[in-house]
Amino acid sequence: MAWLTLEKVYFLIVGTFVLVGVIAVLFIRPYGQTLPVFLKNFFFFAFKPRVYIWKRGYQNLSNDKKIEKPVIQKEKPKKKKASPQEIKKAIESLDIYE
Repeated sequence: MAWLTLEKVYFLIVGTFVLVGVIAVLFIRPYGQTLPVFLKNFFFFAFKPRVYIWKRGYQNLSNDKKIEKPVIQKEKPKKKKASPQEIKKAIESLDIYE
């Protein structure tokens, strides 16, 4: 007689989990996605290799070679110093100095 009671208890426990799972799949929409799509994206994110493209020298997954950013040297513009007469002329042209 006890085995009939245990089978019913196990049935109710398993049935409760199945019912909760079905309700979750039907009605829960995290971030506007269905639950199966959300779980699929979660597992793909958890197990795929990470590549951060904003870090320098990241490894390319296709051939495992480091990609270096080419160094471009720009010429610095030469600073031109204005004489006091040129400064005074510029101020007068702007009508600031009176």
